Amino acid sequence: MNEAFFTELSAWLTQAGLAGTSETDIVSGLCDRCVAAGLPLARTQVFIDTLHPVHEGRLFRWGFGPTEAPLLDYGRTTPDAIAASGSYPLDVKAAERWRRSP
Repeated sequence: MNEAFFTELSAWLTQAGLAGTSETDIVSGLCDRCVAAGLPLARTQVFIDTLHPVHEGRLFRWGFGPTEAPLLDYGRTTPDAIAASGSYPLDVKAAERWRRSP
């Protein structure tokens, strides 16, 4: 990879964003271009937090295989919010583990 690659990649990202390309297509296009340029990339996850009342954020995945959805909207992650939503106790425990993880 060299400066020309990063210039082309920046231009592509800008054009894709301005054209309204979906987030999953942008993540996929970015990763595909990096691999084609020689970056040994196997998997990618991009998390985006939102200001949505139900969904806390979105997860975009690349390189995880056909059984993994490339897009996942995830809900509130605080134990209190999960408990208040009526979720199963196991979901509350999973959220607590997730929040404590690196």
